[in-house]
This record gives sequence, structure tokens and C-alpha cells, in this order.
Amino acid sequence: MKKTLLLIAAATLGSMFASAQDYLLNNPNNKAYFGLRASVDISCPYSKPGDMYKNGAGFSIAGIYNTPITANFYFEPQLQLYYNTWGAKSNNFQLYEDWDMTDISFRNFGLAIPLNFGYHFDFTQDTKLMVFTGPMLRIGFVNDMHFKGYGYGAEAGYEIKDYQGMYDDNGLFNRADCAWNFGVGLTIQNYYIGVSGSVGMVNLYNDLPDGYKFRQNTVEFTLGYNF
Repeated sequence: MKKTLLLIAAATLGSMFASAQDYLLNNPNNKAYFGLRASVDISCPYSKPGDMYKNGAGFSIAGIYNTPITANFYFEPQLQLYYNTWGAKSNNFQLYEDWDMTDISFRNFGLAIPLNFGYHFDFTQDTKLMVFTGPMLRIGFVNDMHFKGYGYGAEAGYEIKDYQGMYDDNGLFNRADCAWNFGVGLTIQNYYIGVSGSVGMVNLYNDLPDGYKFRQNTVEFTLGYNF
């Protein structure tokens, strides 16, 4: 009797393990779905010469469409609206003669289109660990540099507070950017939490001499819901 019970228990556990293994690597219930994402973004500019900029915070909202490819491989394009900020070291920017620039910040609004390919490990039907990577196109709509300035010499005693567009004909930056995206996410039932990073692949400076480079790197902390 004991041997029979042990055999039944072993068979049951083996069946459960085999079923879990099927879900883990090739869930037969995979299907396409839409989702919404909201992220806190940290902009981490890279520049050459270095030590010109400071990290800054922002946010983004996105709609996603996740579609299976084969087994647990999937493709997930997104449309993402972002608002990112970063700072600059004031001693690197001299816009006007006889003015010291202070409190310089860049405020960038635009559209990003991540095209992520990934794989999910399904521990249960409701719990999935996702890893993904892929290219991302960014198109800037507005990028303004806000600053304060204090006069000296002929302008001593005066203060200026203004902003200047960075995408006009003589602007500092180009609108179009391409980055490489990578990250991990966890889905529990319909809820999503993830962290990702993007590495800028394009020099965004506009018509600066050779040796000057600017690439935008970003870290995102994301919450979402899948429908």
C-alpha cells in the first residue's frame, strides 16, 4: 500500500513538473495582448569632452503590443511619449559676452519607438519573467535649454532668466536619435514591473567640430498593465 501511494505521489509530482517545464519554455496558451506602461526615467548623457553634463529625471508613458513569435519568444513594439531632463556644468556654456551662465537645464519632449524582441520564462500561468532587447528610434519635438545668467563688466548688476531652443537651424542638437534597448520585466497576472536601459548610438551634436560627441543614455523604472 505504501509503495502504491509513493508511486502515485511520484507520478503526480512528475506530471506537475513536466507541465511546469512546458509553461516555462513553451507555454501553449501564449497569445497577443495590448498594454499600458508608465516609467520614471533617468537621463545619463555621455559627452566628449567629458564632464559637461549632469544626470536628470523625467517620465514616459507608452502603449505596447506583445505578439508571440515561437515558443516563448515574442516581439513587442511600443509607442512612447517621453519628457526627459538633464543638467549642464555652467562653466561649459557661455552664451553671451559679459554673462555668467548658471542653473542650466535641458527639457526634452518627444516620441520613442522601441522595437523589443524577448523571451519569457513562465513559472506559472500568472507569473512570467521577461528578458528583452532591441533598437529604439527617438524623435524630439521640443528641446529647450533653460538658464539663468548674472552680468559682469559692462553688464554688472543685471540678471537674466531665459531659454533657448536646441532644435532650430543653429541649435545644439539633432532631433533624430537611435538607441539600443535592453531590460527585464516581471508579469504577475495582468500587472507588469520592469527595469530597462537604453544606450545612445548616434552623436546628437549638430555641426560641432570633430571630437565633440553627445549620446543620450537612459534608465527606466516601469509599471504597467496588460489587457
